[in-house]
Amino acid sequence: MLILQYETLNWGAQMKKAATFSLVCFASILTIADAAAATVSYTRIAATGSQFVSLGGNPSINNNGILVFSAGNAPVGPMPNGGNSINVGSGAGATQIAESLVEFSSLGPASINDQNQVIFRGQKRLPPGSFPSAPSLIYVNTNGVSGAASSIPSTSGNINFSINDTGDIAFAELQVSPDVRFTVNRVIGGATGEVVNSDGELSSFGRPIINNAGDIIFRETFDPDANDNQFRRLTLFSKGEYSTIADAAGEFSGFGFYALNDVGAIAFEAALDDGGSFIYLYENGVTTPIFDSSSSASTLGQLSINNNGDVLFGRGTDGGVLKIFLYSGGSLITLLSSGDVLDGLVVQSMSLGADALNDKGEFAFGVRFSDFSQAIYRGIIGSTSAVPLPAALPLFLLGVAGLAVRRRAVS
Repeated sequence: MLILQYETLNWGAQMKKAATFSLVCFASILTIADAAAATVSYTRIAATGSQFVSLGGNPSINNNGILVFSAGNAPVGPMPNGGNSINVGSGAGATQIAESLVEFSSLGPASINDQNQVIFRGQKRLPPGSFPSAPSLIYVNTNGVSGAASSIPSTSGNINFSINDTGDIAFAELQVSPDVRFTVNRVIGGATGEVVNSDGELSSFGRPIINNAGDIIFRETFDPDANDNQFRRLTLFSKGEYSTIADAAGEFSGFGFYALNDVGAIAFEAALDDGGSFIYLYENGVTTPIFDSSSSASTLGQLSINNNGDVLFGRGTDGGVLKIFLYSGGSLITLLSSGDVLDGLVVQSMSLGADALNDKGEFAFGVRFSDFSQAIYRGIIGSTSAVPLPAALPLFLLGVAGLAVRRRAVS
């Protein structure tokens, strides 16, 4: 059974409703063995050495080819610890925009939009002995200079978030005052509004992802039933209405990573009641399985989808080989594998973050080499020798068309 980074896919029996379709013909879906190779050029953005002692393995990239990543800084002078930092870069060298020794005491994941705004989670550093400690909040750096970030209102350190190219933000958080509750919120034009909350039958939410149209995709988890089972679904909030993209009423038992582009296409991974798991692409009301991940030994991070409908993801094989894949135009392409050589070093493992693929065919990833050094790279996808989807697959699609169900409108 495949285990995802944020939650396991094996949730046991789920609450069931009448299924409106049946998932069949899985034997036709592309597997690891079907993938072809691509010509990819690489630019090293950062590496461990004199500047960094470790590198966060989940970089993001925008359409300007600029990456944002977290790192452990090398000690300077007599200081035993260099702290952590968030950095941006597009070529040799990186610029630090936040650090954990002076302004912040801790830093979380980061993402970057096409205005080069960087959003990240941070906890401000207070004088020694201060109580309580500062909360973890969302910060947005708008000019690339460390310390220029401004906090987004929230009441808890349990926050997941995303930002679009106009600077609008979606975030999910655990609020602790005045009541304990989970919420999904959006910040548009500086004004914060609530999208949904856990006051009713819902208990928690996954990371909300906002696109340039203002649509938001998020995962909902319901309160446990009498048998301690929790129903889950993927929900799209668009133009004031909520639509179910997929739920655990039929063949699905749960959901892992997911991603949304500007035209409403959604990539997501789901576990099945029979114990398997697949990566799917939802476009124009049709859900297409694009990769059988049932036999994958490990996941290399999150999914990304660009505005061309290309999907980037990484998986491990039963034989222990790790691969970064691109699904594009109905074909599955291998971009990088463990054992490949980059800059004269043997790749041992790779990792992917959210927003790791842009519209120009560039992708961001972290790598660990066999000598235990680490690096952050930008890959540029060139020519490919692709493997098309099997001809039998269109028959499968007849069974999954029209999965999205419009549910309710915002009052």
